[in-house]
Amino acid sequence: SVSLFFPKDISSSRDIQVMAMDLPGERLVLFNGHWKSKRGGRTSELYRIQTAKAIRNRIQEYKKRSAVRTHFIVLGDLNTSYFEEPLQHLNVTGDETKMLSGATDQLYNLWFELPEDSRWEYSYNGVRGALSHIIVSDSLYNRQGLHYIDQSFEVIGHKGIAKKVLMNVDGKPLRWQIMRRAGKSYHAGVGYSDHLPL
Repeated sequence: SVSLFFPKDISSSRDIQVMAMDLPGERLVLFNGHWKSKRGGRTSELYRIQTAKAIRNRIQEYKKRSAVRTHFIVLGDLNTSYFEEPLQHLNVTGDETKMLSGATDQLYNLWFELPEDSRWEYSYNGVRGALSHIIVSDSLYNRQGLHYIDQSFEVIGHKGIAKKVLMNVDGKPLRWQIMRRAGKSYHAGVGYSDHLPL
């Protein structure tokens, strides 16, 4: 099932897409979002914090209602870096040992599987960063049923043939190219996104 929810008390935010999939003896719930942009400074950060809290509350609701083991994945362009305040309100950690213990309410940000200098998927004004995320619950670490394969997280486009396709010569993701003619915009048929895929 797929649904949308709008974080409460946020007058300028985007809906969160929620997808729940029932499997034999377990359930997977995905929260897909494109959080408020960084334009607006602290004001927009407050929107992202409220969004993080709303998702955290929704996860707690699912845990209370679920009769089967439930896994959670939060993903998308969250417009916040892995070390910034909004993800603290989502209860995200970079300590993988907490996931392996199998008894934590924290979520694990897969960026922490990579060396710090590889934690980027976009570039703005020459500064690389990580605004898109895949964040998982501890239940995906138990290696039973549906589970996360440890150390499998990667950014497509950092190396190999994907780098030649997805990156331009100045080391930035090859974003879509727009042509303008007679006051109208057209995709030029070149480029993909200003973010690399995870």
